[in-house]
Amino acid sequence: MLAATDKRLLFYSSLLASSFYLNIDYKTISSFRYKKGLVGGDHLIIMNDGNQEEFIYMDGCDRLQTFLKVIQATNQLSEDCLHL
Repeated sequence: MLAATDKRLLFYSSLLASSFYLNIDYKTISSFRYKKGLVGGDHLIIMNDGNQEEFIYMDGCDRLQTFLKVIQATNQLSEDCLHL
């Protein structure tokens, strides 16, 4: 699950009883891109403090475009780092 707050992005996953949590502060994001996927869903690619984080959007969840508008509306990211 990927969620947006007014200060950060939060990612949580659990696979085979192993949990993974990622907290991405908007101040550490240098690039935020959306890429249309051919197979397996669309991609969100975030450069976070020099690390590339890639998320695949699975159909059946909230609309991806709505989520991206929330990210833009936070005004926490500079216009030049958004590539949507």
